[in-house]
Amino acid sequence: MRKLNILVAPLHWGLGHATRCIPIIRKLISEGHHIVIASDGKALDLLNKEFTELKSYRFQSSEIIYGAGKTNMKFRLFKASFKMLLGIKREKRITNEICDAEKIDFIISDNRLGVRNKTIKSVIISHQLNLKHHFSAWLPHVVYRSFLNKFDQIWVPDQRGGNKLSGRLSQWKKAEHKTYYIGLCSALEKKETPSTYEFCILLSGPEPQRGLLEEKLIAIFKSKKEKSIMIGGRFENEQKTYKYHQLTYINYMTSQELSNALNASSYIICRSGYSSLMDLTHLHKKGILIPTPEQPEQIYLAKYLKKKGIFDYKNQKDIEATDFMSMDQKYTGFQKLNSEDTKLILPDISLK
Repeated sequence: MRKLNILVAPLHWGLGHATRCIPIIRKLISEGHHIVIASDGKALDLLNKEFTELKSYRFQSSEIIYGAGKTNMKFRLFKASFKMLLGIKREKRITNEICDAEKIDFIISDNRLGVRNKTIKSVIISHQLNLKHHFSAWLPHVVYRSFLNKFDQIWVPDQRGGNKLSGRLSQWKKAEHKTYYIGLCSALEKKETPSTYEFCILLSGPEPQRGLLEEKLIAIFKSKKEKSIMIGGRFENEQKTYKYHQLTYINYMTSQELSNALNASSYIICRSGYSSLMDLTHLHKKGILIPTPEQPEQIYLAKYLKKKGIFDYKNQKDIEATDFMSMDQKYTGFQKLNSEDTKLILPDISLK
């Protein structure tokens, strides 16, 4: 196979899109391809630390803000739509400049709708092809699919068997001909190790909700007798560690450090973001999900997994210390899955 110049460009809303691109980038490098990274914010900072040898470009794009109060998320998204469309147009221009400068042969976008080129084979990574149950209005669903349809292929990071982690989110019958289930994209490594911590608390996502949850959980766990560890999801210039009695707080971890912490923990507390769920599936972990308020995808996934008896979930506003006194054993966590169904297998990326 010819060695290609490949542009990999994940969205920067939280770190999940970047972390799930890590195993894809590693696999492409192992096959001898030359990788160029493009993103912005903390997502780009993370990838630059993971792949110090790779060239990267920085986009300038729009943020989604998840409010601290009861302001309507749909209204905020509607107000942001025009800004997002301008951002997509800007992404297309910058993408074309990168493609010319780096002689790009193949584009992999993770949910960046403007990162494609009409003359270059372009694929988009997304587990969310169906927005109908998120919104009462049909317009966001139709507009989003019109952008997805412009890509040559859609790669869904989910297992190839019948029980999809993404549930209804990845259903789109009319796009089946160009949709490929590539397996679970986790950068973490499963290890059988003794439990050092009762709980590992994995924080992620946009402010202010990340910080609000952090404040609530520190107040609860600093007074618990069992040892716990909290990873703040705050990607900063240097790693910092704090101790709150039996709770250890670390602002961020590399993928290897995170693997070690999760493997050494009995239970995980985290958002129901899709990348976090892929990591928990890969590591066969139990725990409690706390969906980001007003984030319809996370709320759907939390309810979906609770109904299947895999994870319990709690609403952020209702969290109490008693929720973590004893774990409900009827929730089984992710049991060992068929490794062939979950193994990362990329479609043929040759330029035929």
